[in-house]
Amino acid sequence: MIILDCSLRLPGPYCTYLLGALSQGRKVKIVRIEWLELPDPFSHKRAGSQTFQNWYQELNSGKKTITLSWNNPKHLKQFFGWWKKADLAVCSWPAFVQEFLKLKSGPGKTGPTIVLNLTARHTSSKSKNKNTQSLHDLNLQAELGILKWHLSSLSKAAGQNLMHSIPGPSLPWAGILFAHQLAIEALHLINENRAHNFSKWFNVDFENKVKLSLLPFKNTENPGPHSGLYLGYGIYQCQSKNSYVALGFLEKKFWPEFLSFLHLPFDSHDFLSLDPKKKKRLSQALAQLSDRQAKNLLRKIPSISFIKIPKAS
Repeated sequence: MIILDCSLRLPGPYCTYLLGALSQGRKVKIVRIEWLELPDPFSHKRAGSQTFQNWYQELNSGKKTITLSWNNPKHLKQFFGWWKKADLAVCSWPAFVQEFLKLKSGPGKTGPTIVLNLTARHTSSKSKNKNTQSLHDLNLQAELGILKWHLSSLSKAAGQNLMHSIPGPSLPWAGILFAHQLAIEALHLINENRAHNFSKWFNVDFENKVKLSLLPFKNTENPGPHSGLYLGYGIYQCQSKNSYVALGFLEKKFWPEFLSFLHLPFDSHDFLSLDPKKKKRLSQALAQLSDRQAKNLLRKIPSISFIKIPKAS
């Protein structure tokens, strides 16, 4: 099987990365096509962050990457050779590129059995945001209510005293969910369309696929159990200012043993407490732990992790 990666940024490359990981041991070749005239924004310094470049390297490792120019007839011939041989293509190239290459007509008509065409929104989307050309991760997280949960949790943790500029979630969760949905969709479509010998296009939009993933969680109470506000589920600083412990107590199991270790007189059900006084007392107790003591604690009691971050330069 040949999978063609004709995508940019995160969801498409991550989707084909996942398909490659899921197909280990099978004869699957993933070929990534890049155009000199349309460099991936994650691939170079214009991305503005080394993080994007690191992601680009990770997401595209293990793929056969071919860089071509659409102004070179030989390169176009090479591209259409791969296009016709592919079983699946994941495409997020802009409409003007698809039209220029005539992917739905002309030489592109006899293309991959399945083409997943990635779009920002469904064309009939009822969203109040009329800009259908650009929908970034943070925008969709705002529209789907994720940022409302995020800000509400931060607000409660800070006693309503939020900063003017507030950091968002640390990873592009909407894009990550979208990539997983794409991989599932691709596997389903490959299985359903094995007998077809003509190219079938399927538009898959960012907005609706992420909504589908988050639908089961729409009625999560605020703050939810994973907000970091509960006594037994959060991140606490140790004695060293760059050392932390992450507590994962969402059930009574191991909580009494943890309290006994720290000599704290809390109730056995207090792991779900939102009491700020208890939170402060637990914070103070954990702030007394050296790195050695913190590591000893996690060796004795499950549901605890130790985190050491680099010192700020």
